[in-house]
Amino acid sequence: MIKSQIKKIRVEKLVDHLLSRGYITLSRKYSKYLPPPQPIYGYDVDVIAKYDEPKFNHFRYERKVAIGITLSDEDLNNPALLDKLIQLTKVHSKYNRKVTVFVGVPGNQIIKADMLISTLDEEVKNKIKLIPLSE
Repeated sequence: MIKSQIKKIRVEKLVDHLLSRGYITLSRKYSKYLPPPQPIYGYDVDVIAKYDEPKFNHFRYERKVAIGITLSDEDLNNPALLDKLIQLTKVHSKYNRKVTVFVGVPGNQIIKADMLISTLDEEVKNKIKLIPLSE
């Protein structure tokens, strides 16, 4: 029960981070009003959000889509984590838009997560953003 409460708090902090960056939450876990996100390639995700960036020279908006996941200490020690991150970065949204993956990591494990991400390809690394979550 305590682990689920910690997970819920981490998801809340990740959603707060996305909202502060201008993203609008489309679906998220532990929400009273929004639906939970569907698994992507069999992997559970915590948040799906969008951001409409204005393009002034074309009078249009460019939509950015974000997937948010939170990791625990056990997840960082899991060897399948890198495969999960690679698969999530290969996701394309409707109209073939690329997706950014926001990864919420406990603050004391951010260096370990950064070292794991640094082993990936440059193209994959550019799509992953690490977010330190304080306890």
